[in-house]
Amino acid sequence: MNSKFTRVLPLLAGSVGALQAATSTAQSSMGNFYYSGKAELEFLLTNTTEDSVLMTNLDFGLAPGSARSSIGFGLDFGLDILTRNGNVDEAIYAAGSIDTDFGRFSIGIPRPVIDTYVNMPAIGGTEGLAPGTISPFQMSSASYRYQFDGDLPLGARYDGDMGGVLVAASYHYLEGPDVGVLDLLGQVDMNAITLTGALEFVDLGAAGEDLNVMLSAEADMGTFRGGVLLSDVQDLAIPASALTGYATISPMRDLDLTASLIAIEQGTNNITGYGLSAEYQFMPVAYGQVGIADFDGQEAVLDLSIGAKF
Repeated sequence: MNSKFTRVLPLLAGSVGALQAATSTAQSSMGNFYYSGKAELEFLLTNTTEDSVLMTNLDFGLAPGSARSSIGFGLDFGLDILTRNGNVDEAIYAAGSIDTDFGRFSIGIPRPVIDTYVNMPAIGGTEGLAPGTISPFQMSSASYRYQFDGDLPLGARYDGDMGGVLVAASYHYLEGPDVGVLDLLGQVDMNAITLTGALEFVDLGAAGEDLNVMLSAEADMGTFRGGVLLSDVQDLAIPASALTGYATISPMRDLDLTASLIAIEQGTNNITGYGLSAEYQFMPVAYGQVGIADFDGQEAVLDLSIGAKF
């Protein structure tokens, strides 16, 4: 069995036991089963290379909540897999959660809040290029280290609402590198516009501390969607900042046309990437996509994809 699975399962069992004990005096029940995510198979072509990428991002579980009690118990799971060139990078999340009048609390290996609420499309739709391009600028340091370095992040998470403002926080400790990661996030939804701000504090022990900042604004007006993300990431070998943006128009039902860009400043290097993609949904959950991504100093990449969203 995969080593991550063998490490996750005992931790999940402990989390479930702790939460059951905490709610033993309250009447609670499992909520409804939920799932959401995306799976995509990409074929990436340049003038000199051919590659294929399989990407899966999935969240599922039993949502907390009970009609008979203000406290509900649930289970949350997540799975991120990126397979390329025979290499498999994966992250497996598993946590027990309870809903209270003050919000939802989760313990175990919950998904970091930044990964839930900060999202931008891959440049040109090329998910296989994301780890080296936009992922460090819209992904928690905890999940990035987990998926690509294999460091298991034990932690806790909170999601709540304060006066119409979504507030969320998560903390993860990665024992291998002795790193602690605290994410604090706030989000305001103003009908068609959503504003999000996140601070991430990375405790590197004797090596000091790093601060990552992410600020985004997105608009959804039906046939038009767009957004920008400003990121300043100190938790890199060379600290970097980035501006990511996209605009999507739907000229007809089931067809999305997207233009995307990222501009990265890292030390003395400036890198800009541009992308165009077209996605057509031809079944209730299935879609096909063609896209192109072009980064400074690199060959342009043509992306042919088929996938499913659910």
